Amino acid sequence: MIGVLAVMTLAGDVAPKSKQERVPTDVPMRLSAAQVFTLADAARAGGDFAAAETAYRALQSDPDLEIRTEARFRLGMMLADDLRRYSDAAIEFRHILDDQPKAARVRLELARVLALMGHLGSAEREFRAAEAAGLPPEVERMVRFFANALNARKTFGGSVEVALAPDSNINRATRSDTLGTVIGDFTLDKNAKAKSGIGLELRGQAYWRNRLEHDADLLVRG
Repeated sequence: MIGVLAVMTLAGDVAPKSKQERVPTDVPMRLSAAQVFTLADAARAGGDFAAAETAYRALQSDPDLEIRTEARFRLGMMLADDLRRYSDAAIEFRHILDDQPKAARVRLELARVLALMGHLGSAEREFRAAEAAGLPPEVERMVRFFANALNARKTFGGSVEVALAPDSNINRATRSDTLGTVIGDFTLDKNAKAKSGIGLELRGQAYWRNRLEHDADLLVRG
């Protein structure tokens, strides 16, 4: 359990409505980790990123390592994708890797934000480390392509999208009707189940321009 002292204004959404059941405002609310995750995710979806960040950071004090890890991961994704705070996102991903160095999904996300920051050498090293840790064949080929392009230091551009479908749980995919996460079991529809045992997906478009002669380039897109 995590004690949250009105972690954010969204706490009011789960408060009792009747006068008899209303909790006095001076009484701290103690929420479970699952409840705080729900509030944080709702705040992020609603664009209240400050409230979401407060809740995710509160979860980082939980004694359970997996809950702390999940909170850091969701915070890192929000910082990168919603707020473009790539440096802060990289810090969260590095904290996770300190505890779980074989978390390939996290390492790929770290490589992505490093590339977006222009730190191509560091991004290439993280891609290599993720590849060495073991990836599904389809993902490994894409990762190797981007790592080679970064290492070549040639004119390079494009976009990389890394996704673990269907859920944000960084530790496992699922083929069952329910998803067991660090905060409880959830029922999945058909589209939310892992396909062919591959939970890690990397999509992207990139170009790699190589000088052939003074007036001719070779342009490869993928």
